[in-house]
Amino acid sequence: MYSQSGKQGCFVYVSTQSYFEISNSDFTDGTASGSGGAIFSISSTINIKNCQFMNIYANSEGAILAYSDSILNIQGSNVWNTSSDISGGIVGASQSSILIQSSNFDMFSHSGMYGEKLHSLSIYDSRFDDGLGVYGGSIYCSMCSQVTIKNSEFSNCNATIGGAVYLITQSDLLI
Repeated sequence: MYSQSGKQGCFVYVSTQSYFEISNSDFTDGTASGSGGAIFSISSTINIKNCQFMNIYANSEGAILAYSDSILNIQGSNVWNTSSDISGGIVGASQSSILIQSSNFDMFSHSGMYGEKLHSLSIYDSRFDDGLGVYGGSIYCSMCSQVTIKNSEFSNCNATIGGAVYLITQSDLLI
């Protein structure tokens, strides 16, 4: 899918108790004036496997927005050059669960993964390169119930506070 623009979820908008699965697909050159440059999800399950996201921009929550009890799974995917003016160059999420496995993220802004009140954030065997943010160059998570990061790498991530990761008031943390 190429060259899409709009207000939210330029490529895919998934709402309320829906299930969406996509694999072996490319999302290139998406621009949202609102949230979720490529995918916007409310109270739904999103499974992304072996996909590529490139040159995605949104005013807030860059490439993917997972909101209000959404479940977001990203596996074996690559994300390059995603940005946001406000938060979450890669993913912005609130009151949801995120699982990331064997994925690569390169050149992103505003704390690549931005989460508030997440039920869980789990990252395994993934790589974050060239991230930029004020709080956490790669990951910002506030009031998240459970954060797990295993076998993952962070390189050239820069922030005013928490170069790679910024966690505040976590209940359960495993790195």
